[in-house]
Amino acid sequence: RQARIEAPGILYHVIARGIERKEIFRDPDDYEFFLSRLGRVLVDTETKCLAFCLMPNHIHLLIRSGRIPVSTVMRRLLTGYAVCFNRKYDRVGHLFQNRYKSIICQEESYLLTLIRYIHLNPKRAGLVSGTEGLDSYLYAGHRALIGREKLHWYDTALALSCFSGNVARAKDVYLDFLGAAADADEKQVLEGGGKIRSLGFLEALPGEPPVFDERILGDSDFVRSLTTLSAEPIDVIQTHPDEIMDKVGKRYGLSVEQIKGQGKSGDLNEARALIAYLAVVRLGMSFAATAGIMNLHRSTVARLINKGREVAAGMPVNKWLTR
Repeated sequence: RQARIEAPGILYHVIARGIERKEIFRDPDDYEFFLSRLGRVLVDTETKCLAFCLMPNHIHLLIRSGRIPVSTVMRRLLTGYAVCFNRKYDRVGHLFQNRYKSIICQEESYLLTLIRYIHLNPKRAGLVSGTEGLDSYLYAGHRALIGREKLHWYDTALALSCFSGNVARAKDVYLDFLGAAADADEKQVLEGGGKIRSLGFLEALPGEPPVFDERILGDSDFVRSLTTLSAEPIDVIQTHPDEIMDKVGKRYGLSVEQIKGQGKSGDLNEARALIAYLAVVRLGMSFAATAGIMNLHRSTVARLINKGREVAAGMPVNKWLTR
């Protein structure tokens, strides 16, 4: 099995199932305890949650990684829950089936669909009747998104901002989007990672070998940009993205306007690569957010990261960034 890809600012669809598909929640207290534990772990690790759903024998989480690796987040969450569950029900052995799945997802293509897919799970499983029935399901993020409850650890503003900049409008757009779902197609497209979904063959140039990875849901450029990410822990810098652009620009004799402009000189490309690497990998920003501040396409940011890592390796980045 392949090693997990870990880096800050990445969107993960995490799925954990009960062993032999058995129940991991037997009564309401189990659900509430898991949610409480989930909230504490997310806050402690500064991990953002955009969608979640607890089902009787499995869970779905849509999270954006922070400074702490997702593997650490999930180990704390699942191990602690399993120990308490086994003690409560006087059982021994594994509670969860094999490794949980953590599928890295391309935000621009899949974020909205994943929020919908995850929150529609109770309807697909027949636990509620119709889309309206989701309003009464207590163990998913849907109720919080529409304002029926408040969870301090669930960033509903962040999730709703994916649909519209206006909160009231965002809720309407989300509900319309939810109602328009094609359940069978969504299950086929989103469940489990998948070669065809990660293949990106439509984007590949003629004669270019296709790129795919079971751990990634996205096109060829996205897969290519992630498969070389280092899994080694790194020191995370503490600074503002605008400050990164300003200091990198000064180091190369470039203004912020030039960095955001249309030029393509060697120094300009190297500066942009360094900024992309520092913002995504060291500061924990998403590809989309980094692309926004740099006035670049997200796929361009993804391609720049590995070059930026090489540039950063040859200079004392932490020293001159914190001056």
